[in-house]
Amino acid sequence: MREEIGFICEPALGFFPRAFLFSIALTNLSSEEAIQKRRYQMTSQVADQTQKPSTDPNSKTKMNTVYLIKVALFSAIAFIVMYAEFPIGTLFPPYLKVDLSEVIVFIGGMVLGPAAVIFMELIKNLLNFMLKSSTGGVGELANFTVGLALILPTVLLLRKKGFNC
Repeated sequence: MREEIGFICEPALGFFPRAFLFSIALTNLSSEEAIQKRRYQMTSQVADQTQKPSTDPNSKTKMNTVYLIKVALFSAIAFIVMYAEFPIGTLFPPYLKVDLSEVIVFIGGMVLGPAAVIFMELIKNLLNFMLKSSTGGVGELANFTVGLALILPTVLLLRKKGFNC
């Protein structure tokens, strides 16, 4: 009978206090059914204590740190590339310029998904509004809406067709 008690209590030594172990030793363990029941209870309690949080990058319930860092990096790169804008030509007004930062947002959208496109556009345009704006936010709002209108459907269609990076 002591061997059975030792077998039941041995896995739990690191997880339960001594009072719990003594209560197991004092109970009537003569029947095989009681032993099986205790084994099941102890293994389920140990399994509950050792569960780790989900690290699935595709988890819909939370945005993990790696995802946020990638969005921030793509947004920062797109903001830096936004400084390298140049006028279209002499036929267009001088405020219309070529902005290559949308290419970076497109690449980030293909890697991270359509939700990242919205976040990258938002962060890029907020940084531009705070540090460089000469239009009072109207240009940034136009850039945000046009960027979403061009990039978001493209990313959605390409990912639907199975083209994932």
